[in-house]
Amino acid sequence: PNFRAVLMAMGVPRAILSAPALKEILLDKARVMRGLIKESLRGQHVSITADRWSSSARDGFLCITAHYIDEDFELHSIILDAPPARGSRTAESIARRQQLALTNAGVSEPEFATSDSAPAQLKSFSIMRGEVTPGPDQ
Repeated sequence: PNFRAVLMAMGVPRAILSAPALKEILLDKARVMRGLIKESLRGQHVSITADRWSSSARDGFLCITAHYIDEDFELHSIILDAPPARGSRTAESIARRQQLALTNAGVSEPEFATSDSAPAQLKSFSIMRGEVTPGPDQ
């Protein structure tokens, strides 16, 4: 018997989803979440932070977070993206990831901040503000 049949025989109450079915469910939920994020950020003065960090398995990530204060003076923080930090770590590549996250969130003119002083991250904000001309990735 196959795995599904064994589980059914054991009385497992839930159907087991195939990988494609689960992927479609998660993609639908991600689309809904992106819509909610865009709605939350619409009309707000948004600042972003970008913070590189590593998991306990030593996998690197660049967490891009949007922050804004609403009309009741409450601070809101929303993680826009946390892509794996693979390959190039130049200011230009970081700026591209940040701009992609902002575009996907519907933010056209953010304010900027950074949560650590890594030179490439600081320069990436200058690139995004148009203060520095991006150079070629190294």
